[in-house]
Amino acid sequence: MNPRSPAGWGLGQVLGSLRFKLALLYLIVFTVILGGLSLTLIKLRERDRWQDFDDQVRDATEVMALQVVVSGVLPPSRDIIRSRGYRRSALHIPGEFFQIRAVDESVIERSEGLRDEVLPLTDVGRTAKSSDEPVLELLTGADAFRLLQASGELRLATLYRDPPTMDPFYLQVAMSTEPIEEGLRSMRRTFGVVIPSGLLAAAVASWVLARRSLAPVQKIVERARQISAASLHERLPMPRGRDEAAELVRTLNEMLDRLDKAFQAQERFLSDVSHELKTPLSVLLGEAQVLAQRKRDIREYETFIHSVEEEVRSMHQTVDSLLLLARADAGFPMTFTSDVSLNDIVVEAVQRIQPLASVNRVQIRVTLTDPSDDGASINVRGDMNLLVLMIGNLVHNAVRFSPQGESVNVCVAVRGSHAEVEVEDRGPGIDHEMTGKLFERFATRRVDSSTGRRQGGSGLGLAIARGVARLHGGDLVASEHFRPGAKFIARLPIAAA
Repeated sequence: MNPRSPAGWGLGQVLGSLRFKLALLYLIVFTVILGGLSLTLIKLRERDRWQDFDDQVRDATEVMALQVVVSGVLPPSRDIIRSRGYRRSALHIPGEFFQIRAVDESVIERSEGLRDEVLPLTDVGRTAKSSDEPVLELLTGADAFRLLQASGELRLATLYRDPPTMDPFYLQVAMSTEPIEEGLRSMRRTFGVVIPSGLLAAAVASWVLARRSLAPVQKIVERARQISAASLHERLPMPRGRDEAAELVRTLNEMLDRLDKAFQAQERFLSDVSHELKTPLSVLLGEAQVLAQRKRDIREYETFIHSVEEEVRSMHQTVDSLLLLARADAGFPMTFTSDVSLNDIVVEAVQRIQPLASVNRVQIRVTLTDPSDDGASINVRGDMNLLVLMIGNLVHNAVRFSPQGESVNVCVAVRGSHAEVEVEDRGPGIDHEMTGKLFERFATRRVDSSTGRRQGGSGLGLAIARGVARLHGGDLVASEHFRPGAKFIARLPIAAA
């Protein structure tokens, strides 16, 4: 079992996991909702039961008062008392009592269950004189215990009647609240079983729901663990839909793209460095070994030192170029804050290559764009030295591959929001087999068909030029329809005015 998978987690890991926190959140929300609904239902049910009970006490009191009025005398005649209707309403039930008082509050009739006790007439009960309905109150403590001979409470209703055919009287009816209390206790016990059972089911459902919700994330985690530095080309499978999991996979794949490019740039940089430094280091090592075979004069040592200096300078320049290419390949952004004139860049680059052109008897023709033409601007935002390096590499290649007596044309033009620098020569052109590899490192552009001699330097010039162009938001392309010779076009965005 994998200890890093949820199945291999310990208690501490489970309690700290997102799944547990999500399930706990679900459970808390469900508990609050279920608890709130249950409490509300209990309170509403209790209110309804008590209202029904109070209505029952009032109805019993009014029915009994009607029976007393029907009898026409106080106390009611024995025949009325023995009648079925009166006995039914006379509450001959344990825990339920009635009592009749005269207007002077003396007891003139009471139920058999009261024995020698009487129902109290309180100040609350006396207010029944001013009401047509029974007045309710609650008997608790010693009064209730004395009547019930047990702990409990009584609901007492007092009704005052002053019929025209008989003397006024108070009718009092008392009922034990125990049946209501027992019903409410039974309801609470039911909820006491239902709520924990519901919470247990909710806990299981919350855990399952959290597991299902995080299942796509777990699949992403397991798949991502399989991707190593050696397999950065692999990508996470995109799930269906456009939910958060799909967005997470999309973001991770974009991150893997960037990592893959960075690793490839690093690998290329290391490979390029080893490729470029191997030869000069071998030369230096060979010269040092030859120099150490016997004692040399001072001139030979000076020659060796100059050779070392030249090789180290060349290696330094090569490493700088490779670092620039690695940065461009990795897609690292570079922020440029200054605007430079593209005309000045071209002039500077041509001046640097002019000595080589003179030696090779090649003429460089430059066509610049007048900034006043159509109000066009030829300022670009970037680094002057890098842009001079880019144009210089293009012009250097064109001069080096041009036959003696030919010319190299360098033209600056404006195409919409971009400026273009075109460098063309009349050399042997580009080998067809090299078209797709032209901007790769260490790729030699072409071969002199007349001599069969390989013409080319380190093979980094065009790669560096394209890298500089892309660092500045542009690009470098080779024209496929230019014959004879070769034509390269560097496109750069014009700086905003």
